[in-house]
Amino acid sequence: EGASPLAVLKRIEQLVKLVCEQCMGSLQYLAALPLDDTFDVSEGREGKLVPLTIVRECIETFAPLTGRLGLTLLKPDEVQKRFGAFVQQQGLLKSYDVFISYRHSSSSLSTSGDSAVADALFDMST
Repeated sequence: EGASPLAVLKRIEQLVKLVCEQCMGSLQYLAALPLDDTFDVSEGREGKLVPLTIVRECIETFAPLTGRLGLTLLKPDEVQKRFGAFVQQQGLLKSYDVFISYRHSSSSLSTSGDSAVADALFDMST
């Protein structure tokens, strides 16, 4: 849930890893996401879980999510839309915030040099 579940997911993985190491050293685990919202067993429908590693691979390579028999479960854009919040975004953003700082000094050499560098950086970024 939410726009950025990565921090929560990472914390849960840390806790699970710690518990496994302390209590069940040989237990293996993996993070999985629900393929859809059909987890109500009373309706006779069985929900499907998809390993997070497979979801991330599909998003990073823009590939469809396929089942065991090669059946396409989700198209690449559907995978991105449904699970994109679980992948660290590596692409360029539309804009960035940059803070340029320079020293204020009584020395004319230092002040003019720092100001010139800050001015040049500002001019190059606009």
